[in-house]
Amino acid sequence: MYPRVTLKFEKVVKCFFIVFGIILLFIFYIGVPKSDPKRKGTRNNLQANIKSERTQYASLSDVGLFLKVSIKVFKSNGSVTIVFTNTGIKTIFFDDDWFIALSVTNGKYNNFDKFHCKRENNVLDGFFITICPDVPILEGQSVSLSMQKRSVIRSNFFPNWYVADSKLNFVLLESTKDEDCNFVHFMDDVDEREERRGFESLSAEGSTLDEDVSLKILPKPLKLRKLSNDVVRLNHDDFRIVISNGLNLEAFYLSDRTGIPLFNHETDVPSSMKQIELKLLDKLDIDCKECSVRNGGYKIRVIPENEIIIIEAVTREGIMSGIQSFISINNEGQVPHVLIIDAPRYDYRGIHVDTARNFVDKEEIFKILEIMALYKMNKFIFQLADDEAWRLEVPSIPELTDYGSKRSFCNTKECEFMLPYLGSDPTDEARKLYNVADYKEILKKAESFSIEVIPLIDLPGHSKAAIKAVKKRNDIRLDDDDDASSYNSIQGYSNNVINSCLNSTWNFYSIILSTLTNLHEEIQPLKRFHIGADEVPREACSLSPACKKIGVKSCHNYGVQKIIKLAKKHNIKVQAWADAVLAISSKTVTKIPQSVKDNLLLNLWRPESHRAPLLLSKGFNLIVSNADYYYLDQPDTPYGDSWGLNWAAKYIDMKKIFRSSPAKLATCKNCSINSGKIAGIQGSVWTETIRTSHRLDEMIFPRLLAIAERGWSKPLFEDSPAEFNKEWNEFRNIVSRNELPRLEELGVEYSLPRPYVGIKNGLVEAYTEYPTLPIVYTTDKIQYKLFIQKSRLEDGIYYFSSRTFNVNERKRRYSLPRRVHISRGSITY
Repeated sequence: MYPRVTLKFEKVVKCFFIVFGIILLFIFYIGVPKSDPKRKGTRNNLQANIKSERTQYASLSDVGLFLKVSIKVFKSNGSVTIVFTNTGIKTIFFDDDWFIALSVTNGKYNNFDKFHCKRENNVLDGFFITICPDVPILEGQSVSLSMQKRSVIRSNFFPNWYVADSKLNFVLLESTKDEDCNFVHFMDDVDEREERRGFESLSAEGSTLDEDVSLKILPKPLKLRKLSNDVVRLNHDDFRIVISNGLNLEAFYLSDRTGIPLFNHETDVPSSMKQIELKLLDKLDIDCKECSVRNGGYKIRVIPENEIIIIEAVTREGIMSGIQSFISINNEGQVPHVLIIDAPRYDYRGIHVDTARNFVDKEEIFKILEIMALYKMNKFIFQLADDEAWRLEVPSIPELTDYGSKRSFCNTKECEFMLPYLGSDPTDEARKLYNVADYKEILKKAESFSIEVIPLIDLPGHSKAAIKAVKKRNDIRLDDDDDASSYNSIQGYSNNVINSCLNSTWNFYSIILSTLTNLHEEIQPLKRFHIGADEVPREACSLSPACKKIGVKSCHNYGVQKIIKLAKKHNIKVQAWADAVLAISSKTVTKIPQSVKDNLLLNLWRPESHRAPLLLSKGFNLIVSNADYYYLDQPDTPYGDSWGLNWAAKYIDMKKIFRSSPAKLATCKNCSINSGKIAGIQGSVWTETIRTSHRLDEMIFPRLLAIAERGWSKPLFEDSPAEFNKEWNEFRNIVSRNELPRLEELGVEYSLPRPYVGIKNGLVEAYTEYPTLPIVYTTDKIQYKLFIQKSRLEDGIYYFSSRTFNVNERKRRYSLPRRVHISRGSITY
């Protein structure tokens, strides 16, 4: 009997330990911060238990406050780790009802398999995705997600992530409410070789130019001769601006900039009057075969003995160009005795600004137009619609802006409004658009500067916003309900191509063209309309019954040619990205009738070398807009904390743009005399990563000045490469001494370069691309000291920055710091 009791006791003990072990395993399971794919089958049971004790777990608002997002980037091996940390006291758990929503960049960071939610669609649209950490996150603990991606920069990530539930409740994750995305941390961003190379390069170029640059004009004029040391002194009391030939806008502008009153008398001007005369001529003799005299050519004659200054040209645009050069040589009311004869190399000198991806305020557009005028740029390509938004009010189709200009939280693909793409704040539901009055104001401002506004509405692709918005109407449809075609655009959008085979599509296009024509009519007649026509997926409309019925194989090619013909009926010429006429492979050109071709101007934007000769040989005129040289949304430095999208180039700095040659970027060795021509140059700024006016300024300026230079003047180094260093050194000194202070006066928050720092013979030197830009240093990031070249500094860690010229300390801006460690006469970064 005793042995039996012992046996039973042993069984009880074994059962106890088995049960105890199971309990321990369960406790360990729910406490583990990282997921184990082997346990996924038990998740539903766990969730059921959690739901029954919901009060022990964080609420939605708790998650917004206490779930900290931190992204760690190792550039050396391309490792990116997203870490979610619970900084609160309650456990955070994402059950089937909760998810995190965020934008990612062109699918580069969509390796979220580990955190996929149990939802029908984890990608809502356009790389706007949802993720769900798959285990509880206890107090103070973290879960992480790792992926591989090289060439990562801070702006590859977007701010304003939010957590939401299926009932449309949501809160922002507070740790991501940071426009500068400082939740992204670079663990090894310093490249010693790059630092030393940059320092040696700038050190060799020298800090300043010895010669006087007060008479240097940007962009560089064709001819500028100083005739004597005499000057004309502008006295507001007895000097007048003489208006003639309908140059009122130009005269008012000059008066505003100089303070000199107007003399509005077209016949009898007193011979003794001291004057600035604006004069339109029938012909202007300028000896330059490559120049475009009619589109900006001018002469300035300064006559000290009579105290007369004459600015003459054959067009209003030329007069405005002359005014800008006059303002540049006017040194505090003293105008030197010079003769300037000038004309641009290219007719077309433009900048394209995208306002669809993220909105650009009207006042910022005004500022861009004013600076374009300063540097003699004459085409403003105003993008008003794309997948992400429709920005222009069309009174007869109010739905376009009622629904297409507003972004709002949603948890499915079929939302009433646009999703909060590209880091938009989902709590900001204001409609962001240009109403009729706004658009007319912008036209008037542009016209006062002799700048042509070219509206851009992307068709037939990139049209998600338009397609979505007009679904609210019964009389307009831009997509075919019976079309079974399935595709995604390069930005991840489905159903974003307007079906060119539908009659209602052409009613829609007619309304848009008529609206634009009417808006422009009384201010600046519409000459050209940009249709985009890029990046249309091959599969779009391929299974559309409407296209099959009329025998259309490619609704893209069919649509582009038809819209060019429609525009011609409105007396409007068409501009498009080169994709409009290139086959999908980009190796062949779509057959286009000459009548259509004559009405079309193409932007060459892809950098493939075969495109330009192919298009030129087929007779197309091109605007050189190469993404790897002239896209100003690309970073201007190679560092991880630089800003922009870096798909076209690792970085594009001022020197790269200045070194470029539109003629060499679009060459055609075997072209005939009947081939197409290079009509001009265009910079572009896409706003995927730009959500503030400060950021827009930084991306555009001062790099736009180099684009203006390349559009206006032909450099000597284009034919004689040995001249490059001399011309570059002169240009950067003009920018530094003359133009950056000028931009500051206009309130432009231009990009400030980080100094390159080094030691030579025991003395510290620091340089930027702009030789006169002040450089400061600090050891505590609070108190800054002005740096003096070739200083001896004690051993320690220093932070060097460049800063603006502004005397007012409160208005000064500083570049990102360059960290250096000085020790025993050497330097490390």
